[in-house]
Amino acid sequence: MHWWSYYLTPPKARTGSDGLHVGIIGAGIGGMAAAVAIRYAGVQVTVPEAAEQLGEIGAGIQVTPNVSVLLQTWGVDKVIGDNLVQFEELNMRRKDGTRVGHTNIATLEKELGPGEKVRATQPNVPIEELRNEYKDFDPRIKRITDMVPNTVRIFLLSSRWPLMVTGPLRTWSSPRKNVVLMGDAAHSMVNHMAQGAATAMEDGAFLAKCLGRVVSGDIRIDEAVTIYERERQPKAYEKQQVSFLNGAIWHLPDGVEQRARHAAMNPELEGKYYHAETALAAYLSGGREPFHPETGITQSQAEKYMSWFAPSSVSRPLASKL
Repeated sequence: MHWWSYYLTPPKARTGSDGLHVGIIGAGIGGMAAAVAIRYAGVQVTVPEAAEQLGEIGAGIQVTPNVSVLLQTWGVDKVIGDNLVQFEELNMRRKDGTRVGHTNIATLEKELGPGEKVRATQPNVPIEELRNEYKDFDPRIKRITDMVPNTVRIFLLSSRWPLMVTGPLRTWSSPRKNVVLMGDAAHSMVNHMAQGAATAMEDGAFLAKCLGRVVSGDIRIDEAVTIYERERQPKAYEKQQVSFLNGAIWHLPDGVEQRARHAAMNPELEGKYYHAETALAAYLSGGREPFHPETGITQSQAEKYMSWFAPSSVSRPLASKL
């Protein structure tokens, strides 16, 4: 067992009570984020971790805006330095490489403005199984899988990492409210929303705010944990559901639904962003989005609630401006 402790008071941290000492089990991304945030709240933190050395494990992750702002607040972005990069566009492609969805990040930013241990790994999966899985995909994907070395035996075998979903759990805390879960231990989710690590880091930031009020004497620890559970549980559960649904959407088999999904994303390929078009239409119509004179339904609402199962030829007349 190895221990990492935060005894020094970081810049701008509270001077808190020496009596409050939090132990965070596991030095993963969520655990370390919680340690930094809680230390900033003026609480002494100790992090026990079973690994002999901290290092990269699993796949790379996306740092989405909801958590990048936390890293900047804590000054962690400066520690990451040049290894922190920003992607310029998102593309969704069929397995043959045909692009069916596209988002230009610069355009999107302009639109939105600033702002007991369980081991589920299956080892010793032959590398050929990986290559066979992607043999009919876009040649760019096949080129990547072919780059995996096979000259040394250790590289002939890979591991299969299943995507695990935890919960939703009835509670994240012990009866005395002095032990609480966070991160994957509370709400592991599939990766189709890029929010697993981000949600764990949000947990730590939120819990730190609650413990800061314990330090200042405003609330008790059990009250802090109660507030943490009440606010974070529904948010995490919503992300779990949306992540699963995104996966279902992205992995539709070829057919009617798959073609409808591609058609819905065609405007992105053409560079159309309907939020701006809707805002302009509303401005030119006296401040209100155009709506059907009989039903009162706007085009955006019709698209939102009907186009996921009905073709645009059905939803569009409902909101057409006569």
